[in-house]
Amino acid sequence: MGSCPVDLVADNNMNIWVYCKGIASYPDITYTGMGLCKIDRTTGKVTTFPFTEMVSPGIYNVAASPDGKTIYYLNNGLFAVESAATSLPASALINGSFYGIDVDPKSGNLVGLDAVNSKAVIFNTNGIEQDSFETGDFPNSVVFSY
Repeated sequence: MGSCPVDLVADNNMNIWVYCKGIASYPDITYTGMGLCKIDRTTGKVTTFPFTEMVSPGIYNVAASPDGKTIYYLNNGLFAVESAATSLPASALINGSFYGIDVDPKSGNLVGLDAVNSKAVIFNTNGIEQDSFETGDFPNSVVFSY
């Protein structure tokens, strides 16, 4: 298991995906133990998908599609990995730096929270921007109300 877990989500098989920020080492500010971990709910087996670098300042760094088949996570971009995958993707679905992400439970659209520009950016599941709107300073989470 990685170090410093900060966020988690369940997939379509109720396996738990844990986002681990790793442990920072100063003064060089390097990280160890960072990555995405999948805990199999039936066996308890932990599969760790390590990150080669840590570039995600936010708090809410992992989310699941409404059907739980796709896990989205942040690390110098917004990535998508299938819940049955055995490795992480090499390239981001969406380039950019976000302070948090979430998935609209009805539409499946992704919401990336841009702390630098104080806005929420809405993307479809193909990573195409659909809309954006201003938020307060340093947005990091989303609440959906229907």
